[in-house]
Amino acid sequence: MRTTISLSEAVLRRARQYSVKHRMSLGEVIEDALKITLFARNKPTDCKEEPRKFKTFGDGGSQPGIDLSSHAALLDSMESR
Repeated sequence: MRTTISLSEAVLRRARQYSVKHRMSLGEVIEDALKITLFARNKPTDCKEEPRKFKTFGDGGSQPGIDLSSHAALLDSMESR
């Protein structure tokens, strides 16, 4: 699809340099940047969430019984807090 956009000279210059360096068209660079901005983020930038803190025991290790190599175990631990 064809469209017209306005970019600052500095942004356009950097995008062109990037396109040459990575052997991409300018359209591909702009499309990739939009995909990263629109689709790759997990949360909107205006959504401020406090970082999660794990309960620790002893010298700051993880809770007993949590398998640190298991994503499911870690997720269960975070959701149960």
